[in-house]
Amino acid sequence: MALTTGILFGLLFMIGYGLSGAISKVPSQRIGAVKTVFYRGVLVSGFLLLITLLFFKSVAFTAKDALVMLLIAVLGYIPLALYLKGIQTGKVGMVSPIAKSSAITTVALALIFFKETLSMQQAGAIAAIVLGIMLISINFREFRASSLFSPSSGIPYALISSVLWGIVYFLLKMPILVFGPLLASFFLEAGVTLSAGVHLLMRKTRFVWPGKSVMPFLALLALTTSLGTLGFAFGVTMAPVSVIATLGFASPLVTTLYGMIVYKERLGMMQYLGSLMIVGGVVGISLF
Repeated sequence: MALTTGILFGLLFMIGYGLSGAISKVPSQRIGAVKTVFYRGVLVSGFLLLITLLFFKSVAFTAKDALVMLLIAVLGYIPLALYLKGIQTGKVGMVSPIAKSSAITTVALALIFFKETLSMQQAGAIAAIVLGIMLISINFREFRASSLFSPSSGIPYALISSVLWGIVYFLLKMPILVFGPLLASFFLEAGVTLSAGVHLLMRKTRFVWPGKSVMPFLALLALTTSLGTLGFAFGVTMAPVSVIATLGFASPLVTTLYGMIVYKERLGMMQYLGSLMIVGGVVGISLF
């Protein structure tokens, strides 16, 4: 029963982050990616703080626990910044599929250090999801036309962000078990927001609250991000982090479907195949 509930939270993680990835397109274009992360984070942190205060239960933790949580949150911003840099210098069709392969790192670390075990069926389902993520995101023409390991391709940034994201989601399970899902989610998002704020200060950017044309998108972005973060946090308390992380990193399926419906984007044969593999993998994890 706990595993099934955990998988449901994993699906919430996938849907929340998939929608946030799609919705972020508009504010990112209007106010910039880093500003979007910061102002989104302010709203997310406020929402999660309210939820935490309403449902908070006493938690015993040390200053060391709080420091570790803060460091993980700050570390969580680094792959996001690198991903944004990769998108800026390279092509989405090259950077995104590599960055979204983070599940490979998370699964490997969870199997080694958390001693998690997967059945052959679960391992096959995870492999199908990871391959589906690659197919649904990748643009082979852009790969052929690029210098793969040149910084201008964005691929070096994507590789580093992939590994770091995988490490972050692996590490997050420990403070979540200490602080509980609600408080850990708040600390995570507050730490990422603080890091984005420092990044803006380093760039000497003025802090001006976005106008009315952007706020509805930021509010919706904050809601979907909050749901995704809470989905992961609750999910890993009930199911293996290797399973929950894989479901979450399948979010490109949701983003792609959103783009097809809202932005009238057309899917290629590889994207249809990738979508089917992700859906099949998700069903496989749920059944086995």
